[in-house]
Amino acid sequence: MIGKKRHAYSYVEKKKGRGKILLVVLFFVFLCMLFGLIHCFLIRMYRTESVSMQPLLSPGDCVVVLPFYFLAPSGDANLPKRGDVVAVRPVPQEKGLPFPWNAADALAAFVTFQQVHPFRSGMAWEDRPVIRRLLGLPGDTLYMEDFILYIRPEGEPHFLTEFELVPHEKGYNVISDPLPAGWTDGLPFSGSFPPVTLQENEFFVMSDNRILTNDSRVWGAVRAESIEGKMVFRYWPLREIGIP
Repeated sequence: MIGKKRHAYSYVEKKKGRGKILLVVLFFVFLCMLFGLIHCFLIRMYRTESVSMQPLLSPGDCVVVLPFYFLAPSGDANLPKRGDVVAVRPVPQEKGLPFPWNAADALAAFVTFQQVHPFRSGMAWEDRPVIRRLLGLPGDTLYMEDFILYIRPEGEPHFLTEFELVPHEKGYNVISDPLPAGWTDGLPFSGSFPPVTLQENEFFVMSDNRILTNDSRVWGAVRAESIEGKMVFRYWPLREIGIP
């Protein structure tokens, strides 16, 4: 009799234990799906990997990016503005990760402050979003001299510097140390290039650190669909949390 009671008790406890495990698994799956939906459609989080946006951002800084359609659901207001700091893909993705893997990857990245991406670790650099400053708009004609961008907006007669055209509240500084001796204007990452005109749906993005960093000087203009959203907040490191 005692053996039967022990067997029945053991069976009930095992069943309860399996039920608890199932609840934990279901909760984790729900959490992944919820976080994935938030990450895909409401907010996105990225970690800067290089010095390209110094002095504004340093390697290891984690930022929040809002898609433009969320910032302004309708009208021209949802287009990127000159001076915005944006997340952009140098090469548009033809096909992203399946939603479950994307959700799990986003959750793992969030809890590790963007250190761990279990489903994106093998992605090529050009497939990863990077943070850059948007300076050229469709219709602009622009050129660079001594690492400073000169822009003539469509319909305007004169060129102005990037600093004259970017709104005061978006003011920023750039790093433009001299290049090594013998580095001519014809080489990549040089501080000069001849005038180019942006076509419809084309944007020109630049690094704040103009020395040996990838941006539209290397990739060329980027299209609107390559721009994932506007940076609105820095959440790591804690000592610099807030709006950069």
